[in-house]
Amino acid sequence: MPIKKKREGPPNTLHYIAKDIRKIRKTASTGKYTLPDIGLILEKLMGHGYRSNYTRRRFRMRYATTLNPPTVLRQLHRATVSTTLKPMDDTFQFPYNELLIWAVLTKRHQMALFFWERG
Repeated sequence: MPIKKKREGPPNTLHYIAKDIRKIRKTASTGKYTLPDIGLILEKLMGHGYRSNYTRRRFRMRYATTLNPPTVLRQLHRATVSTTLKPMDDTFQFPYNELLIWAVLTKRHQMALFFWERG
């Protein structure tokens, strides 16, 4: 007997998790997901055994200031020479973990195994 694919799966699928996150966050009115939202979705998918970089306070503060810089900061940025500013380190602390999650979510099994072995 062939198994038919359902349009909607059990309540732990990505669709329902994203819907729950949207209810919790303020992004419900905009209809767009932010990187912190994606981080919460990843954490919920993995059973909170993983802490996403996107949900860390340091990342959220940088993300918020990047999206909505206040007028004073914009004027300060224009007035300041870019060489006097200390460059920010925007690299991931554990890049193989991030790539592993990406490989799993995009169903790239061989690549996921590769990143699993590395990190």
